[in-house]
Amino acid sequence: MDKANCYCLNMLARYCSRNAESHSKVNKIILSY
Repeated sequence: MDKANCYCLNMLARYCSRNAESHSKVNKIILSY
């Protein structure tokens, strides 16, 4: 994996953990389909 992808994943992980509650709601919506 290149550095750009690692950077994107790190930013995404931080964004998700910062918004863990809304992220879990989105996961529940996705899983409900």
